[in-house]
Order: sequence, then structure tokens, then C-alpha cells
Amino acid sequence: METELVFTDSTIIGYALSGSVAFLLPTGMFIAAKYKMYARIIPLIIGVFSYSFISVVRAVVRSAVINEDMARHMIFGFFVLSVISGVLEEVGRYAVFRWAIPNYYRVEDAFSYGIGHGGIEIAFTTGIVSFGDMFDAMKINRVGLENFIAENSGNAAEITEWVAAEYDSGMGLCFFGALMCLCGMVTHISLSVIVMAAVHYDDSRKLLLAAVGLHTASNFIAHISNMVVVGIFYTDLICAAVLCFIAYKVYKKYRMEEVC
Repeated sequence: METELVFTDSTIIGYALSGSVAFLLPTGMFIAAKYKMYARIIPLIIGVFSYSFISVVRAVVRSAVINEDMARHMIFGFFVLSVISGVLEEVGRYAVFRWAIPNYYRVEDAFSYGIGHGGIEIAFTTGIVSFGDMFDAMKINRVGLENFIAENSGNAAEITEWVAAEYDSGMGLCFFGALMCLCGMVTHISLSVIVMAAVHYDDSRKLLLAAVGLHTASNFIAHISNMVVVGIFYTDLICAAVLCFIAYKVYKKYRMEEVC
């Protein structure tokens, strides 16, 4: 008996393209920055490794802080998670700029670091996840949904919900994934510009607090919008645009092409 297809071919292709964009977008952005802005590669590499280290620390802190009572109060739990991410990522970014790469002070260096930091994040959160979804969808089409659920009985409800939501999403998955990746890259590049100004320019230490607050707020808004089904894409797009505008104002105010 032929196994009935559950996921459409266009949906599987959408997963593949979404995952590919997550890896190709940061690469393309750095190549463009290298040739157009003379961006240097050291901040990019440091950004990759610093995000990886910060992620491990964040996971440890989250496991130590989040408990069952907090999990039952979702909004408060989301707020705590957002604060942890905002503080650790931006303080970590500040520490890297101040002590690891103190001689990299140009806006191009902030751009390069942001590509590394944001690029490795979207590679994990979008790229690997999208390819994993693609392989799962292909397996469901091959063995059937019931057999797939039987092999993953502990996640039956989650699998059923995922299939119902995305089995016929088509190429829209690629468009959605690409825009989410772009929003993530813009967010991290903008935050890198803001924090670099906080490190290298007088009377700008308050910008670190601003970066922590902006990061916390954008994460919290994303959690809430996802919970109430407002659409995480729209809130991410708005937050990325706001952060980009603030970073531009910081760049113009401190004339970041010069050393102060």
C-alpha cells in the first residue's frame, strides 16, 4: 500500500531553502562588507566564538533560575528569560569589545562582529532547525505520520500540531525564514554598533544599559507576540527597524569612523 504524502513538495523545498538562507545570508553579508566597507575578519571570528560561549553560560543560568513556579507564570517567565539574554549577550559583547579586541573600534568592525554573532545564532536557530524539519517531513512522507508518531511517542502532540500547521505551507516557509534571518542579522549588527560606541567613546557608558534594555525588550515582545499569535515576524521586523535607526543615530552622534 502506497504511503500517503503528508507534506507537499513545495513545503519540503521551503524548509531546504530556509535553512540554506540561514547559512548563506551571513556569508554573503560579510563578503559584501569585506569588499565595500573593508571589514576585517577577526571581529567576525570573535563574534562566532563569543556567541557560542555566551550561549553555554546562558543555558546554565536559565537552568539554575527557571523553576516550576516560574514556568507556570508564563509572562513572568518570558520576562526573566529575556532579561537573562539581554544582560549576558550585551555585557558579553561589551567585554569582548573592551578587552578581547580593543583595537577594533571602527563601525565596520562592529558590523563584522555582528555578522559573526548573529550569523552563528541564526545558523543554529533557523538553519539547523529548518534542515531538521525537512528531514522529518521527508521521513513522514516515506513512513507515514502514524508510524513517525509511534517512533516519537513522547512528542505525539507536538508532532501533530507541527504537521497540521505546516504540512502545506509551501514556499512561504522560505520567504518567512529569510526575513526572520535578515531581522536577526540587523538586530545583532545594530546592537554591536551601540555597544562598541559604549566602549570607545566618552560619556557613552549609558549606551550599554540601553543595549541591554533594547535586547531584553525585543526578546520579551517576541515571546509575547508568539504566545498570543500576533505574528512573531511582524514584531521582529519592527524591533529590527527600531534598533537599526537607533544604531544609525549613535553612529552619526559619535562619528564612529574616528577615534575619540
